Amino acid sequence: MMEMKMEVYGTGLTKMNLMKILLVALSFFSLACEDESDTREYPDINRELAIRDFEETLKEAGESLGALMGSQSSALNAGKNLKKEGKEWGQQMQGILQPAVVASRKLLETYGISESFITRELGVSDDPRLVLVGIWIAKSERQGLQAQHAYQAQHADFSFFLQDNTLIGGSQDWMDCMLVAVGVDAIIEFAKGNVTEAIAKKAIRKIASRTLGWVGVALALYEYGNCMGWY
Repeated sequence: MMEMKMEVYGTGLTKMNLMKILLVALSFFSLACEDESDTREYPDINRELAIRDFEETLKEAGESLGALMGSQSSALNAGKNLKKEGKEWGQQMQGILQPAVVASRKLLETYGISESFITRELGVSDDPRLVLVGIWIAKSERQGLQAQHAYQAQHADFSFFLQDNTLIGGSQDWMDCMLVAVGVDAIIEFAKGNVTEAIAKKAIRKIASRTLGWVGVALALYEYGNCMGWY
């Protein structure tokens, strides 16, 4: 009888151990799947945070410029008045744009773009033209994400997600508005929404071809905002 009880007890203990092992294995499997899912959804969380930070500072800069120039009949007239004021206006524009410049530089760092490269191409590491580079990169990344979601929706037969055609319309708008505001065409690779270090460097070099100071970039951003319907 004692031997039978010991055998039953031993069998029960073995089953309990097996169940524990199985539960632990399932837990690890679940965590692995979760990590893999998170990696697919957020391939670079630091870059996403940098994009959001840039977008926020750009919005604040745009709002400040809109309030400052809102009484002007056009960006052209505003530009004439700005140039008359000279250095004082330049300092005011620098104060408005500086946070977006810093945010753009931090965004570029997530692509491996060094401060020395920026200085070599633009002359200084806090050149105001970095705001325009940041717009290109952030908009392109957002467009790429939209394209990915649109592709997934199509293959899941969620065609109603695409009925308003916002992807095509929106992506065309920002590139056209960049052409209007800056006078250079958006890089063709940006339409694909897959920004790499090489493409980011190409954007910097493209913007470097435009000689714009703080006032010039402020006017370009204001013109871009007008084209995009910010005001």
